[in-house]
Amino acid sequence: ECRFNGLHPSVEPGPIESGRACRLDRGRQESMDSGPDGGRRILVVDNDPAARAIIRERLGLCGFEVVEAENGRNGPIQMIDGSSPHPIHGVLLDIPLTGGPAALHTLRQQHPGVPIIVMSHVTEILIAREAVNQGAQEYVLKPFDQELLKAKCLRVF
Repeated sequence: ECRFNGLHPSVEPGPIESGRACRLDRGRQESMDSGPDGGRRILVVDNDPAARAIIRERLGLCGFEVVEAENGRNGPIQMIDGSSPHPIHGVLLDIPLTGGPAALHTLRQQHPGVPIIVMSHVTEILIAREAVNQGAQEYVLKPFDQELLKAKCLRVF
């Protein structure tokens, strides 16, 4: 089951609520390798380890395999490189972090087919909207509404 309550990176995650099971659109990009359990592999780039851990836990319940990176510099771009034995199917990128805007620009240039959802604090909504104008498919605001995060990840990735 994959229904969860509110998410704020600075607090412990609450109990998992029962609800609808998550479905992944496995028909998209079937030629790409999936994670070990058949789920989509996404890269979460956020400088807050607690936020990454919560996202990994919650999206894992939906069948995603989450790979983590602390910043938007070289690591994420190399992970998406087509030569990797474990391709990334999408990126959840904290846009205000160091290297975030540059990483978005580089990702769009080098990997235009990789979907990106940017994350930003609610006070930085204009940054998030600008990132969508620069090529991201979607944005989510922190603190997260977990149901909205789940729905956007399922739709975009």
